Amino acid sequence: ILGLLVHLTSSGATARTLDETSRLSNAVTTAVAELDQLVYEYLLHPHQRPVQQWRILSDDLQLMFNRLEALGGHAHPVERLRSEHLQARALFDTIITDTEAQVTAANAAMFHLRRSRLAEQMLLVSRAQVSHANAIHRASLHEQSRIQHRDDAITIVALGATIALLAWLLSHVHRL
Repeated sequence: ILGLLVHLTSSGATARTLDETSRLSNAVTTAVAELDQLVYEYLLHPHQRPVQQWRILSDDLQLMFNRLEALGGHAHPVERLRSEHLQARALFDTIITDTEAQVTAANAAMFHLRRSRLAEQMLLVSRAQVSHANAIHRASLHEQSRIQHRDDAITIVALGATIALLAWLLSHVHRL
């Protein structure tokens, strides 16, 4: 029974880590959607507020990546998330630089086409980030399910062994 309690305590700690991983991966997905919204807002009305908000949220996202990495178990997907976010940051900086450049009547069509393509690239990067965050989420849910099944089986075996031991002890004491 003591061994079962120790095992279940250890499994509980692992389950909490997996819960945190799942929560963070969902938070990454939400943050990516918010970043996309800020890009859209900036493209419609270029001013500094969405740029500042984008950068603050971008820094928060980096902290989420660090936390996911610290929780362990998903290093490769976190590296992909980080790499894709750096791509998104570079694309956003390019959009800002292009928007601040002088647009003349002669280059307006080219400017709008380039901006549109940069926005499309950002959406592709965002989709990839969401996909990788969802993969981390699914992996943590799968691992939680696996641990739960293992713990259920160990609990049943431990209880069966305890009942068998108690029955044997009672029959042994009854013979005395």
